[in-house]
Amino acid sequence: MPRAKRLILTGTPPYDQDYITNHKNRQVMAGCGPVAALIMMSYYDRRHGYRRLIPSREEMTSGMPKNILLKLRKKMKTSYYGIKGRDKQWYGLTLPGFFRSGLRSYIKDFYDVRTYSKASTGFNTLKGVFEKSVELLDQGKVHVMLLDYGKKKMWRKGGRIIDFPTHYVVVVGYNKSGRKNELVVNNGLGDNFEIIDMKDKGIKPARIYWISMKDEADGARDAHDIGPDCNYKWSGGNLIPDGINWGKSDKAYSYIRNSEIKKCIWYK
Repeated sequence: MPRAKRLILTGTPPYDQDYITNHKNRQVMAGCGPVAALIMMSYYDRRHGYRRLIPSREEMTSGMPKNILLKLRKKMKTSYYGIKGRDKQWYGLTLPGFFRSGLRSYIKDFYDVRTYSKASTGFNTLKGVFEKSVELLDQGKVHVMLLDYGKKKMWRKGGRIIDFPTHYVVVVGYNKSGRKNELVVNNGLGDNFEIIDMKDKGIKPARIYWISMKDEADGARDAHDIGPDCNYKWSGGNLIPDGINWGKSDKAYSYIRNSEIKKCIWYK
């Protein structure tokens, strides 16, 4: 059987970062670190049945689950900062070490978990990070990546500029066809897919985070709704990824019958 050249795991809700009100009644940006953690945990809840990660009262069909995000912000020590000249606009900064420890602390309130990371520092390279991501995705594991945004130095969404050079995203796919080293991400800005070129040295340092659940799931693997609608386009059961010129997938294996949670593969 041919090996996948391109792959996408579907089923991560496309949350769009937004402001939430904290305990001091201040409007603050949810923060890309907590939002990325929320997206990844939603996948583990929907696909694997770890139902306590996203309590049922927080399984909103749209919008941001404020209580979860505030708890994640606290555990990740996400700090507030403002931008000069922009009145009352506050953003969230989560340091790499605090992201990992905060993610572990949140999940450990419910389940035994191990957290891991790999970065393009020391003896590691961007290629090494890419290859580890490919390995994880082949195993069906979505994961989080922290990176610079290359030469652009900022993210754009709906015509507005999101003023931060580094950003946490959720890795859901890869493209290694034609000697490409590209990762497909759910960018936490409301989009299902965006391409990150892992040959662009401007994104360094890049760091990925993944988890291994040691406790058994306590709920059904039922692909129930969490967060905003993914709005995938399907043709004959195969994915046509929005925003990516790949055409439809050659195969789409359902992890859960009659659900959008699938492993979509292209062989060229």
